[in-house]
Amino acid sequence: MALHLKLSNSKGLHRALFILFFAFFLLSLMSCENGLSKMRERLLSKWDKYTITLTQPASGGTISATIGGVATEIPQGGKLFSQGTVIIFTVNLAPDYWAGTWSGATVSDSDVNVATLTVSEDATISVGIIPAGFVEVVTPEGAFTTTLDTSTDLNSDNPIAANSNSYKGVFYKDRNVKLSSFCIGKTEVTYELWKEVYDWAIGDAGGQGQPAVQYSFAHAGWQGSDDNENNNNHPVTLVSWRDCVVWCNAYTEKFMGQEHCVYRIGTANGTVIRSANNTTGVDNAFVAMDKKGFRLPTEAEWEFAARYEKDNTENLNETGVPYSDGIYLTKLTFASGATADYTDTAATGEVAWYRDNSTVGGMRKTHAVGTTSVATNNLDLSDMSGNVWEWCFDRWGYGNPTANDGAYTEGGVVVDPLGAGSGSGSARVFRGGSCYSVAEDCAVGYRRNNSPDYSYGGLGFRLACRP
Repeated sequence: MALHLKLSNSKGLHRALFILFFAFFLLSLMSCENGLSKMRERLLSKWDKYTITLTQPASGGTISATIGGVATEIPQGGKLFSQGTVIIFTVNLAPDYWAGTWSGATVSDSDVNVATLTVSEDATISVGIIPAGFVEVVTPEGAFTTTLDTSTDLNSDNPIAANSNSYKGVFYKDRNVKLSSFCIGKTEVTYELWKEVYDWAIGDAGGQGQPAVQYSFAHAGWQGSDDNENNNNHPVTLVSWRDCVVWCNAYTEKFMGQEHCVYRIGTANGTVIRSANNTTGVDNAFVAMDKKGFRLPTEAEWEFAARYEKDNTENLNETGVPYSDGIYLTKLTFASGATADYTDTAATGEVAWYRDNSTVGGMRKTHAVGTTSVATNNLDLSDMSGNVWEWCFDRWGYGNPTANDGAYTEGGVVVDPLGAGSGSGSARVFRGGSCYSVAEDCAVGYRRNNSPDYSYGGLGFRLACRP
């Protein structure tokens, strides 16, 4: 009997131990599952991070970042942030600069200097920095082309029809063009600005605050059309195309540093062109369009800025030629910003100083920039028609702006064309008309040219750059 009880107790003990062991096993398994789950969460959270890269402006300001009001550093190679993190970016501008278009983040409705990113994927953040006195021209993302033959602007009833090939501009029917966004000066370059940079550029070189290498020019420039000493705020004149190219590099070096100079010998990082008397070097300049420095506008940029109707819908059917994607450009026979064609002298005179309204003291003369009665076109640009002709970068190419399109074509689209090739002569384009011009020559479609060493008192230039 005693033995029986002992065996029973032994079996019960074994059963109890088995139950305890099984319970411990289940608890361990559950604990292991929790551990695996947490490990999985940790792994997933690690993979659920994205690289945010910050591209600082070349000049004119810096971008800072904060999270929850606390500053965070983003190194040059980027930094990982968890999905859902909200990062506030602020551009801190130097004097005389303003913020342009942000990329990679959403700009604030109330402050263009601030943009926000909620992290959901890898992203690169940047902002265009625009010098004071410039307008950013945000171009269509895709190519655009006229949907009709612009020569219909120049019908048989129009007095300039006989010379219509000179009045067709560069946006021909079926020419698919894509322009990168760019900045363009609100006014023509004044003598005051020209002189400031010119004196710096030809001065002593090599010291702190001085040019790395001395610049040289073919012409010293005039104060407006008659070189009157009181015309500092008139456009600089009597400057050649070569002078303008060299001056653009000088202004860039003084304002930003020589590493941003656009016009080079041979390659994007070749020797900076500093002499207008080095005719071969200047005439065959390599144009480093990705650099942020100052330069002449291309002819396509100039015409787009002169003709762009922006979101102006008033009298659109009367003033605009339809292009793809809802774009309208001012008709070829209108002065830039005018509400009627060149035959309407009042409409032309509101936006242009030309031969019918530029007389002072019995002589036709330039005027201070931005002083016509309306003053600006739809992009807030002054004197795109009249006052002085404006040099563009492009070669004339015997009058055919499409002659070298093959050099700029990508997938059937002409991207950022720079004009005719080096084998098509040395003449360069200028546009816009002057205080000496008849009204039709102030029309936005009219094109002229001359040799790169040509200068006179009705010819100046306007600046462009990349944002």
